Amino acid sequence: MGYLGIVYPSEPEIRVRLPPPRVTTLIIIINAIVYVLTSFENSLVQVSTSWLYWGAFIPVYLTAPLQLYRLITSMFMHANLFHIFFNMLYLYFFGKSVESVLGGKRYLALYLASGLVAEIFHTAFIPVEGYLSAVTPAVGASGAISGVLGAYLLLFPGSRLTMCFFYLYFPVCLTLNAAAYLIF
Repeated sequence: MGYLGIVYPSEPEIRVRLPPPRVTTLIIIINAIVYVLTSFENSLVQVSTSWLYWGAFIPVYLTAPLQLYRLITSMFMHANLFHIFFNMLYLYFFGKSVESVLGGKRYLALYLASGLVAEIFHTAFIPVEGYLSAVTPAVGASGAISGVLGAYLLLFPGSRLTMCFFYLYFPVCLTLNAAAYLIF
């Protein structure tokens, strides 16, 4: 029995004409370019190991000189097509609305700060997870996107979100107010 689900807004949160989500679009484009460049050796199926060890966040490197760039580069790298597709889909669904409220600069600051906080939490859990997690490369925008999703839930608590997933091979969809997701 597996779980594969997706959550998306059921209706527009703001019923006025919004400016195009330039920062969200730029982040998606940068992620796509980085993915193509880092996975080209593997027919675009997954990131190359050499690129992975160059740009991934690896906690033990935090104290090494000239390795802090990994805090940013890791947020723009993805392990495989599935990983980047769903990260960018979530970013598009929720990022455009958050960007419309915060503005481009504050939205970008939220995105980057959320990614950094996720990396700090990843590092803080090394004693719980064991030493192997200190040397295992971490990539992806999931931490940054979690911050954007959290901002969406706070900014649009009355909006309706639909969550669809497969349970015992049958599709199931639930629609709830965004505020209900804050409980979980």
